[in-house]
Amino acid sequence: ISDQAAVALERAQSFENLEETFVSTVEALANALEANDEYTSSHTRWITDMALRVGEALGFESIALKRLELGALFHDIGKIGIPTSILLKPGPLSLEERKIMETHPELGERILEPIDRLVDVRTVVRSCHERWDGAGYPDRKAGEEIPIEARIILVCDAFHAMTTDRPYRKRLSGEEACRRLQAGAGTQFDPAVVEVFLSLPLEVPVPHEDAPGELLAS
Repeated sequence: ISDQAAVALERAQSFENLEETFVSTVEALANALEANDEYTSSHTRWITDMALRVGEALGFESIALKRLELGALFHDIGKIGIPTSILLKPGPLSLEERKIMETHPELGERILEPIDRLVDVRTVVRSCHERWDGAGYPDRKAGEEIPIEARIILVCDAFHAMTTDRPYRKRLSGEEACRRLQAGAGTQFDPAVVEVFLSLPLEVPVPHEDAPGELLAS
């Protein structure tokens, strides 16, 4: 029995070390992404927090919530491979630039590929720009073919993008962003996800983290 206990403890220690290495890898990738695009830092944190609130409202259990959390954390990780001149361009992208930008979900999937524990998360990252009507990218998946985590992240991503200043335009009001989500339900967005998202109290992102956000009543 003592021998078996020793083996069990050794394996537990190895598993703990593996978990620590995994967490370190996650943090390193997140830091690399934030360093490449200052906007991405607050963007990723807000989307991750909001996506988890939507997932909880939809009744996700712990494993699904963890997959959603990691998918949100890494949904834009592929932008590390996109030239800064495209990421920060102050005007509309050309057709060629847009094609390059639209490769970032596949780049993200490839970046995460060496991490076995992220096998399910890679599918989410690849699918975060698919649309409910099948007009998204890169695989033109539609409806429930798209992982539910990716459908949640897309709605949170769109709201944050619309209510945040970007190099090419000023932010929209929270009310206008909500109106556009409703208008896109059933085409760009999963209607059920939009309904849940809009039922939650929404704090509109602000330019500075120490400034109070605009709170929209549900």
